[in-house]
Amino acid sequence: MTYREMYSYLVEDAKEAGVTVKLVSSGILLDYAGMNSEAAEEIGFKMPCDTIYIKKSLSWKSRYHTLNHEMVEMGCMEGGRRYWPAHRKALGLERSGVVGSKILN
Repeated sequence: MTYREMYSYLVEDAKEAGVTVKLVSSGILLDYAGMNSEAAEEIGFKMPCDTIYIKKSLSWKSRYHTLNHEMVEMGCMEGGRRYWPAHRKALGLERSGVVGSKILN
């Protein structure tokens, strides 16, 4: 399976969980590769609720890994974690191969 296909499956999983995934220009995200609305709210970044932004200039592989990270992080934050602990948890789960859709659903 290609990273483009894997990314598409994650987008569908997010949609089923009520989360919109949008590809945006790098100017919107500043130095971030991606951002979810839970993290955005905590750090003062303005974006719609239940949304994940992914930098559209990323390769399919990077889009997949970034979306996976954002989904895991968002799920952790919806479960009550603050941004930095959720971010660290997402990084750790990525290393163990957890896919974000398992966290959101």
